[in-house]
Amino acid sequence: MSHQVRGVVARGKGAPVTVETITVPDPGPGEAVV
Repeated sequence: MSHQVRGVVARGKGAPVTVETITVPDPGPGEAVV
C-alpha cells in the first residue's frame, strides 16, 4: 500500500517552494522506506 505524505517541493533553482501531497510507492525488492 502506498503512502501519501506532505513535502516541500522546489521545481528549480530559485523557484518558489510549495507544500504538496506526494504519493510514496511501496518499496520494491531490496528497498526500504525511511
